[in-house]
Amino acid sequence: MAEYARFGAISCTHCPYQSERAIAKLLEELKGRKLTHFIHCGDVVDAEAASVHNADEPVGHTLVQEYARRCHQIASWCCWMATMMTTFSDPTAEE
Repeated sequence: MAEYARFGAISCTHCPYQSERAIAKLLEELKGRKLTHFIHCGDVVDAEAASVHNADEPVGHTLVQEYARRCHQIASWCCWMATMMTTFSDPTAEE
């Protein structure tokens, strides 16, 4: 029997400006879906310190500081997603 991928995807979280309400809703919706893949399509971190927009207004932190502050949040999402995912069985494996 063929197996199919079940994936969830998200983009543009823009940490540290993410919507906690939206993230909580997404994680709630994905519970029990037996995902095989989770994809973040980009703009995980806002990177405000490296932005060319509003360049006249200093942001008060470096890009490294911005990434460091949000690594724990991103890691917690990844850990949560890993607990929700299933794995494909290897059709070539001997039983």
